Amino acid sequence: MRAVRYFLVLLLICLAIISVRADAEDEFEDDEDVVESRPTPGTGRYQTVLGNETPKSDGKKSIQWSQLNFWDFQVEALILGGLVLYVISYLYGRRRNNQIARNWMRITLPIWERNFAQVGDEGGHKLIRDGPRDYIFYATGRAHVKHVYGSLHLAGRYDILQLILDYLQPQQAYDKMTFTVTLNEKESDPTVFAILHKNLANSVIKERWDLSEFSKRRDVGIRQPPAPKEYTIMADTGEFVTNLWDEERIREKLWGSLGLDQNGKGEQLQPPMLEQIILTDLPKTKPTKPEELREAPKTLTFVLRLPNLANLNAKHRDAITSVTELLIDMVDYIGQFGSVTAEAKAKLVRLRQAAEQVILRSQEDERKMTLAQKKIQEKKERDEQAAKLSPEAQRKYEERERKKQAKKAQSKRMKKGKVIMG
Repeated sequence: MRAVRYFLVLLLICLAIISVRADAEDEFEDDEDVVESRPTPGTGRYQTVLGNETPKSDGKKSIQWSQLNFWDFQVEALILGGLVLYVISYLYGRRRNNQIARNWMRITLPIWERNFAQVGDEGGHKLIRDGPRDYIFYATGRAHVKHVYGSLHLAGRYDILQLILDYLQPQQAYDKMTFTVTLNEKESDPTVFAILHKNLANSVIKERWDLSEFSKRRDVGIRQPPAPKEYTIMADTGEFVTNLWDEERIREKLWGSLGLDQNGKGEQLQPPMLEQIILTDLPKTKPTKPEELREAPKTLTFVLRLPNLANLNAKHRDAITSVTELLIDMVDYIGQFGSVTAEAKAKLVRLRQAAEQVILRSQEDERKMTLAQKKIQEKKERDEQAAKLSPEAQRKYEERERKKQAKKAQSKRMKKGKVIMG
């Protein structure tokens, strides 16, 4: 255990400090302690003898422990006290994190087991600990889905210093659950869609190439009940947004994740649990090769800000249940009704083809630049070699270079002329 190792190392340091300080106390005494000077036998020289020290056979002074008191070890006491506090906080914080992870698993496990053939790894572990603050979840075996990966990242309760650093970075100071659902390749038409908490929307859009380049802010349509005002809706086609919001169960579970009833009424949870829902068939970062664009997996991502699961109440429990069911309902909706009209689909395909052409042009520009740099480097090397030749050889080299450049210029003029005539 890391905390125990730290404790033992610092304990040894404290003992070393105590020993050094004791030696220092014994070595430096006032002049009044000198009682006499005696000649060293056989040398005629004198040595000073301290009246309060006990000579040892090897010539070293012994430690006078009787002269030490508690106040001589203030620094050591503070270090030991800090170590004890650190170990206690580590054990307590780790226990709290384990309790939070178990509570989340206890609430949601029945839902996962009803909807997936396999929950957890092949060894039967439902939630896998990956450190004092991280846990991994896995589920597979359902229509429309390859697998679900969950990453539970908890606040650094186990480490006082980490907890302070987390609170200096507010995005790390709370418990976060991220689900990444990898959908089957043929599920739904190509779509980029997102529901983002308004406080995070701008930063998320800025960080993601798929959202910034392909989606626009959308509404759910005037004939629908309004979407929660806490969220920004993004999509590359408004048709998908309207169709999704038509689903009563989707609306009900989204309201439920906020702690509200099916009509959006009641006392809302603060802060909201749901931070992000992102459906995409495109890479998160800008691709550099066409195959990266075409081969990107279709994923549905949920990012949740969990309440304090160490002290659960019924409202939090219901909200966690709702948001978990919302994920599964969206998977089913995408698999069964994720298609749009032929006109909307043609527009989505054109957008992706245009993006592929931009990547191809970028690759061609990069290839031309690399080739030009290579030619410049080769000419520089030839010029350096020519500078070492005799004057007559240099003249012949320069003549060849002029003819080569003239031939190249003539070839360009001929090509330009053909284009104009054509």
